[in-house]
Amino acid sequence: METWIKHLLLQSLMQNLQNFNYSQNAPAFLPRNNEDDNQINFPDLYKLKICSSPETPYIFGVHKGMLTLYDFNNDIRNGINFDWIKQWNYHRIKNYSLKKEPFAKALGIKGNKISTIWDLTFGTGKDAILLLHFGARVVGFERNKTVSILIKDALRASQKDDVLNKVLNEKLTFIAEDPSRSHNLEVFNNTPHAIYIDPMYSPKTKTAKSRKEMEIFKHIVGPDNDSVELFNFAIKHSSRVVVKRSLHAEELVRNPDIIYKGKSTRYDVYLKKIKVNKHD
Repeated sequence: METWIKHLLLQSLMQNLQNFNYSQNAPAFLPRNNEDDNQINFPDLYKLKICSSPETPYIFGVHKGMLTLYDFNNDIRNGINFDWIKQWNYHRIKNYSLKKEPFAKALGIKGNKISTIWDLTFGTGKDAILLLHFGARVVGFERNKTVSILIKDALRASQKDDVLNKVLNEKLTFIAEDPSRSHNLEVFNNTPHAIYIDPMYSPKTKTAKSRKEMEIFKHIVGPDNDSVELFNFAIKHSSRVVVKRSLHAEELVRNPDIIYKGKSTRYDVYLKKIKVNKHD
């Protein structure tokens, strides 16, 4: 794209940001300046580069009332945001059967009880929205600050849908921390029914938009080099750990106890064996 076109688009994005009233749209969205450094810090409106690498200058803008992340070095016309209302409405018209859905079966979700699932790799929140539609309670962890900002804005934007907003308020707990380093005692004092991990992997051929979104997401998040460590953390906190993999990818750790396959992905289920002392 020509440089002058990029600058025109950037000016438009800046104007959108300046017109976006945070105090009205998201009263709890921005942390105060005196908060701990470990908290999410929103980028200064006039210093929008959020990557340390000068080769990958990502910037925030506002598109259709949602905070959106753009890659200024490539096609700035397309950015990523987390539209949970669109995803929720998609699931509402689907006729899911928990007994047939590999995702639900892998996590042990059944219609006659409410399961609590820890999602250790919350990411875009797409899987969590589906889990909520299945009726589960979700505790989601996301350690990447930039992704967490988009998640917080998705929570704000979801207030426009009364049904989804009620579900999010009642059944979703979001924690912008690395789960293995979190000290959230209120969460860790309650054992989940299952823990879900979705390590980053390269998808097969998708649409051009999907590829661009995944490319931006990968640059921001980076590779999950500590997936095995995350698994070891998970297996200490639950008797059931589910790892999402592409259909033909290698196992993350040992051979899973159960495998549930979908069209392009599979869910590897690991069950923690509990030793029982037998008395004569």
